[in-house]
Amino acid sequence: MANLIGMTLVAPAREACVGSPAPIAQTVRASWRPLAAAAALDFGSAALLCVGLLYAGAAAFTLVYASCAPLVSAIGAAAGAQIRREQWLAIALATLGLALYELACKSE
Repeated sequence: MANLIGMTLVAPAREACVGSPAPIAQTVRASWRPLAAAAALDFGSAALLCVGLLYAGAAAFTLVYASCAPLVSAIGAAAGAQIRREQWLAIALATLGLALYELACKSE
């Protein structure tokens, strides 16, 4: 729920700070359906995350959940997205962290 509230408040906060409305703010004002769709996806995602945590256990769930960012980055690079050197470094650090976490879990 906190994630949904945070995502919902981004456009009004930008408008308050910058002074010009964000394109998404105009869309939300025109129709409530995009906001309702985002809320439904957020609730569905949270429910699936809870089910995954219950079935997989904490260690496996953490490893799979944390590996989403490097996996999406690799898929984006394969699809032709331009990834800067700093982004590759962040992906490498995240992947290294996942590998070290897995090694630490196996040693216990």
